[in-house]
Amino acid sequence: MPRSNVSDGIDLEQDLDGDTIRKLFLVGRNRLFAPGEHLYRQSEAAQQVFVLLTGSVKATSTHAHGFDTLLKIHSPGSLLGLSALRPDGVRDANGIAIGETRVVCLSTELFLEALQSNGALSMLLIRVLLKRQQQLHTRIRNILGNNVEQRLAEVLLQLNAEVAVS
Repeated sequence: MPRSNVSDGIDLEQDLDGDTIRKLFLVGRNRLFAPGEHLYRQSEAAQQVFVLLTGSVKATSTHAHGFDTLLKIHSPGSLLGLSALRPDGVRDANGIAIGETRVVCLSTELFLEALQSNGALSMLLIRVLLKRQQQLHTRIRNILGNNVEQRLAEVLLQLNAEVAVS
């Protein structure tokens, strides 16, 4: 049974050189979010990308009937709000701080400039997007191919493995 990660597991310290990290932090703006505070809301204009420094953020999708679906939980080192890079620039999910959360906010323009001038950052973004695509395909396969009991068993096994690792 394929295991999907709770987070991207991207460690910016290892994937990018120190100079690139400093540049991102220098051009970005540090922000602190309280538990339950939204970094961004679904359907709003997407004008920033976030680098998660501390804490965790849950990505949810709000349905027309008012209920939310948990899409992902991001941990430190994750890139968030990548919908800001799309031409339409509209958020397709909510980003909500789970606990006290610190991020670096980068305008779309600044992040795109950083991608154009830094191949390592561009490669990191490609790896993140491909990993998220793989996770989506795994989730779709599990939803379509497994019954409710099988999906619940898989989630419980994943949670048990997460607890055993930490």
